[in-house]
Amino acid sequence: MIKFNDENYWKNDNKAIYIHHLASKLDVSGEKVGNMLLNYANKLALKHKKEYVRLDCKKSNPKLNEYYKRNGFCEKGTGKIGNYEYNLWEKKI
Repeated sequence: MIKFNDENYWKNDNKAIYIHHLASKLDVSGEKVGNMLLNYANKLALKHKKEYVRLDCKKSNPKLNEYYKRNGFCEKGTGKIGNYEYNLWEKKI
């Protein structure tokens, strides 16, 4: 899901789009579906004149955090809502 604001995790500054619940089925894991979805988000950000793509990721998932890092995202902070501990990631477009 792509949103144009995210008051739960980020301060909204009208400079970004936000990705939530990015997932693909395990049986397509080798097909770069996640990369295609991130590329789509980048294009959508450009279309709407946004500077960043932002997302949150479960802090205790090192593989997923490394995936976002490999895809050009920079870690921008951490947080906790209830039992959910997360990292904030941002990519400049």
